[in-house]
Amino acid sequence: VVFSAEVNGAAGSAEIPFGYGVFRLGGAKILITESEAEAAAAAAQSGTKLLRADGAALCGSVFRRKKAGDTFRKFGGGKKSLKKVLTDWKIDAEKRAAIPLIAKKESGEILAVAGVEIAESVKITPQTKKIAYIALLDENR
Repeated sequence: VVFSAEVNGAAGSAEIPFGYGVFRLGGAKILITESEAEAAAAAAQSGTKLLRADGAALCGSVFRRKKAGDTFRKFGGGKKSLKKVLTDWKIDAEKRAAIPLIAKKESGEILAVAGVEIAESVKITPQTKKIAYIALLDENR
């Protein structure tokens, strides 16, 4: 089952509630799973980074695209505008507009940039009980 939301324009406002499974946000597909092997295979096939996050910290969040004014509290500390972070990571403008994000529903805080990095607030700690593995999927999958 693939959950999907159509997005009008590069920075559309569609949101999909966070969950485990395969999600399509515009042209991008993202896999959220408890299986490290499944996610690692997907990340390798798409040539993107496999992300590991605290599953409980992701509850109540949404999948969405970037919005004007988004900020990102990087893993390891430091807060920057999402636009600056994506530029620093050398992600071209076309891909920046399409990259799926995981964000808190109420505050809009960015928790993960799919295939790229997680925020400090969802890092795995000794108290983590459930790990969420996040991978972008190859479009042919």
